[in-house]
Amino acid sequence: MKNTFRIYLSIILWLCFSNSVRAIEQPADTTQVYSARYCVNTFRDQTVSSLQSVEGCDSLIVQNVTVSGTGDLKLFAPEGVTIYGLFEVKQGGVLNINRKESLVFEFTYDAAGNRSSREIKQ
Repeated sequence: MKNTFRIYLSIILWLCFSNSVRAIEQPADTTQVYSARYCVNTFRDQTVSSLQSVEGCDSLIVQNVTVSGTGDLKLFAPEGVTIYGLFEVKQGGVLNINRKESLVFEFTYDAAGNRSSREIKQ
């Protein structure tokens, strides 16, 4: 009887201890919020096909980015946005740079399909 009691007591203590260790390892609420605002210094090698906002910490360097016809890209940086390399906004795509409202880019194409002019309307 005494040995059985020790075994049961050992099992109960082990269960209590193992559950408390698991509770420490796996918190009940795993949601972590670091900051409501997240900023980066570079945004590169991306294809944007939905709504995406990118905020630069001070300035923002954008390189090799394509905005698809269904994409909506918003770029903001306190000191400005610099675009290097390839950057394309396909027909129907939306681009906002340091502005709350959208800029409208109007492109004119020749008969061969080559872009002949670009005009920014506000």
